[in-house]
Amino acid sequence: MPASGVEMAAFVCVCLTAGICEELLYRGWLVNILRVATGSTWVAVVAGAIVFGIGHAYQGIKGILRTAFVGLQLAVLFVALGSLNRARYCMSASTFSQA
Repeated sequence: MPASGVEMAAFVCVCLTAGICEELLYRGWLVNILRVATGSTWVAVVAGAIVFGIGHAYQGIKGILRTAFVGLQLAVLFVALGSLNRARYCMSASTFSQA
């Protein structure tokens, strides 16, 4: 965890990057690719959440499950609103709250 002001500034940048990049990759790109491949929005949402969870395997099985659940919530938010903006804000805040 950040121990100084410089480390905190760097950590804030990492949080913002996670919120933008992971949302673009996992929700903006992957869910849409899977939607076309499967023909189903909801299969794409669930499969994307599973891939998102596996992408965090370094956190162990609990981390995979927790992250997949968060990914599922963010994907549903993306589909319901038709925009990545809210999901980006949520992801950035979630990453930041882990400090």
